[in-house]
Amino acid sequence: MRGHRPRGLTAYPGSPLMHLNPARFLPHLKGLRFDHVEIAERRITLTVTAIAATAACPLCQQRSTTVRSTYTRTVADLPWSGMTVSLQVQTRRFACPVASCERKIFCERLTPFVAVYGRRTHDVRAALRRIVRALGGKAGARLAAHQGIGVSRMTLLRLIHADPAAEVEVPRVIGIDDWSRRRGRRYGSIIVDHDSGTQAQRA
Repeated sequence: MRGHRPRGLTAYPGSPLMHLNPARFLPHLKGLRFDHVEIAERRITLTVTAIAATAACPLCQQRSTTVRSTYTRTVADLPWSGMTVSLQVQTRRFACPVASCERKIFCERLTPFVAVYGRRTHDVRAALRRIVRALGGKAGARLAAHQGIGVSRMTLLRLIHADPAAEVEVPRVIGIDDWSRRRGRRYGSIIVDHDSGTQAQRA
């Protein structure tokens, strides 16, 4: 039809793109195989499958080769040139080979690039942590959306709260300096680590 433009580009299994090893240009996806790629107006969807021959039971740690079923897991990855990237991960359920193990059926773990119940890759979570530390929740959510990562300000704040508290070295020698918030009316104090010259606390 004259003037008709396709809204998206799809690479099918016979496409040369399917012969690419994703680990060559996406090292965090090592151990996965490209099955299908779909490129829409503002979204790229990659269908990938784990290629490991076995998987370890999370309880007894014994490896199994018996696949009982598969399911699709959706995981958000880092955007490409501002385009949202979604991974459709074909994940397998294995039967534990140990008869006495309480976990009869288990899902294969993909922890090298995503947490057990995670919906975002480790790289996305690391990028969001950097954004929220620099800008906070509201402004960070706007910047993430502009870059192609959809996230709410509350989710950004939860990422920070979930991080383990950083170990802080107790100052050996401190100094206290008084300062004025508003001359003659409001005053405050700063506690300074004398050895490093950094602010330890402000009141």
